[in-house]
Amino acid sequence: FRSYSYASLYLGLLFLDGIGVERDLVRSEAWIRRAATSGLSLAAETLALNFSRSDDERIFWLEQAAEKWLLSSQTALIRIYGEGDQTVEKIKKAYFWQSIGRSLKPSEQSPGNDSLARLLDSTAREEVARQVLVWLQSHQYADHMW
Repeated sequence: FRSYSYASLYLGLLFLDGIGVERDLVRSEAWIRRAATSGLSLAAETLALNFSRSDDERIFWLEQAAEKWLLSSQTALIRIYGEGDQTVEKIKKAYFWQSIGRSLKPSEQSPGNDSLARLLDSTAREEVARQVLVWLQSHQYADHMW
């Protein structure tokens, strides 16, 4: 049940911030992880940003949240994939999430956000465009649950 997921997240946040209880990171992580594993996107993002033990784990939880339309997780993934060694695969992943975000919030486009597209050849851009189309078709707006 979703209401239990929200309750788990809120308990985890209370322990994380020490609001009304003594701050306890172990209990906080346990409650937030429970909410994240039940599919709550905000819990997945919170887990990624506060308790991930590796980059792979952080990316995993951010992708879980991004898949459920959490725009802040999509933005974080763009940043992560756009940093460091810029392999074609990382650039394609960043461009994928950027394209998803653009399709959701076209009014918030800023100048220069074609910089990722310029790093990819036309074949790679077309491949990402197909992936974005498939993603958008398979994710219904009715599935939004933050």
